[in-house]
Amino acid sequence: MAVTGVIFGGLFAAGRPDATNVSQQLSTSISITPETPASLISPDGEASIELNANTVGAPAQLAYSALSIAEIPALPPEFTSTGKAFELTTKTPLLKPITIKVALGDADTALAAGKEDNIVIQHYTGGAWTQLNTAVGFGASTAIAQVDSLSMFVLTIRDP
Repeated sequence: MAVTGVIFGGLFAAGRPDATNVSQQLSTSISITPETPASLISPDGEASIELNANTVGAPAQLAYSALSIAEIPALPPEFTSTGKAFELTTKTPLLKPITIKVALGDADTALAAGKEDNIVIQHYTGGAWTQLNTAVGFGASTAIAQVDSLSMFVLTIRDP
C-alpha cells in the first residue's frame, strides 16, 4: 500500500517569498518509511518531491521549508534565481535518489528566453551550488531533477 502524505503547515500566503518579505515562510513535512513510496507537495504547490520505496532505511520525517532569496548563498554569476528556493531535511540518509519537480511560470519561460537549457535546478552541497541534470518541459510547465542528498535547492535561469 503506497502512502502519499501531504501535511500543510506554516503560513499560507499569496505569491512567492522574496528578499523583502522573509516572514512569508511556507513549510510542511511528511512521515516517510522504508517500505512505502511517498510524495510531498509544497504548501504553495510550486514544488513536489517524490520518494520511491526503500529510499530511507528507517522511519523519519521529510521537511520542506520555503526560503527567501536573502536566505540562500550567492548563486554563480551566470545564474539568476526565479524566487523558487527551498530546503529539504530529514534525519536519516537517503539510500536512493529522490525526484524534485518545480513548477514553471510564464515569467520563468520569458527569463529563459524560451530555451529549456537555460533553466536549472541547483543544489547547495559542499559549500557550493551544484547544477542538477534538469529536464525542462515548457508544455508541462515543469523542471525535474533527481538528487541523492538533501539541503537547499533553487530554480535558476542561466543568463541567455
